[in-house]
Amino acid sequence: MDIKVRQSSHFFCVTIFKVITLDVYIDLSLVLLVIEIMVCIYGLELLLTYREKRSVKIALIIANSILFFTIKFSLIVSLFCFFIINMTIFKLISKKGTIKFVIFSIVFFTINLFFSSISNYLFLLNIYLAINSPIGIIYALLIPLFGVIMYISTRIVDALFHLHVYKTTCIISNNEQKIAYKAYFDSGNTLKYDNVPVIFCIDSSWLFPKINSTMIEVSTISGSDKYEAYKSLISINSSNEEYFVYVVLINEIKDFNGCEVLLNAYLR
Repeated sequence: MDIKVRQSSHFFCVTIFKVITLDVYIDLSLVLLVIEIMVCIYGLELLLTYREKRSVKIALIIANSILFFTIKFSLIVSLFCFFIINMTIFKLISKKGTIKFVIFSIVFFTINLFFSSISNYLFLLNIYLAINSPIGIIYALLIPLFGVIMYISTRIVDALFHLHVYKTTCIISNNEQKIAYKAYFDSGNTLKYDNVPVIFCIDSSWLFPKINSTMIEVSTISGSDKYEAYKSLISINSSNEEYFVYVVLINEIKDFNGCEVLLNAYLR
């Protein structure tokens, strides 16, 4: 592969590799790759309803940014390095590493194939998307739409096909009392405080004394939110196993799919 190096004059100070007859804007391509890896991680979390460790996210971004430079070698080298390095990260740092790696790879290659087929400014160089014109960076802004589409799709599937699977019963223990509730598993609720799942209950259905509450602050898509919560134990679907949770009461009527309690994905 014939590779020459020259400098561009635009504000990114982009190094361009001349690969055969195509200009590859390395800096812009790396920005696109980082965005793509973040979307792949989000898709993984969405499909498995599991918030990935920060260490895994950072390792995947750094590793794949370095692996991008395997474009200077053969397709076989790029594929081999991608599979070995990413699989190792999932196996060593994360739980259920194999299935996570498979989902991560499927999302990654789906994005690559789709965007390389719709734009003349993006092309596949071995297994990575490369930008051959500064205008190609605009497509990096479209990649997060994949995350939006996956989110909408999972919500539609939950609503149309899996509603009966996600509806269940639970028993909440608080102040030495136990009360049964109709509950709904929400794959989108992955809130935790001090590594403890946060669940929601309709205020009018909360029959326990409202004492000994705790103020918690959790990170959401819109930023950090503070809630008044109650420490409780919960068992799901007649199980003898109890989980420690924080219960947040909702004053307004929310769509809990006809249930009184909105469960957390980590309790599943």
